[in-house]
Amino acid sequence: MPLPSALPRARLARAVVLGLLALCLGAAPGVPPGEKSLQGVMQGLKDKLKELTAALEAKKQDPALDAVGEMQRLVLLAKTHEPANLDDTPKAGRPAQVVAFRKDLIALLRELADVEVDVLDEHYDAALAKVNGQVIQMRDAGHKKYK
Repeated sequence: MPLPSALPRARLARAVVLGLLALCLGAAPGVPPGEKSLQGVMQGLKDKLKELTAALEAKKQDPALDAVGEMQRLVLLAKTHEPANLDDTPKAGRPAQVVAFRKDLIALLRELADVEVDVLDEHYDAALAKVNGQVIQMRDAGHKKYK
């Protein structure tokens, strides 16, 4: 049965797109349950940061690469969420807050890529210095700004 106007078609198309997006981002069977929320993603980052630090201190390349790679994946996933304090931000400032959140996550992703290069080059002390320095500073600043 044909739809009587373009408006219902547009609504139907939007519903289909939103349904597919929800399936891909939040309800996909392969996504661990804790990663459906920003809080779950951040908990994953916290856990992997501990693993990365331990692997770097032990100078173990494979576990360090696994941990930093998982952290990069979680940062990308975090970019699909909004900052936790967005509701506390005045409505006019919300778009800028989301942009700042994403830019800060991109900066973290860049730093994690540099850590990965150090691990690949077996420069564990340099990688650990970046983790204990810049990565921790970014984490702390992000908590103050977005939590």
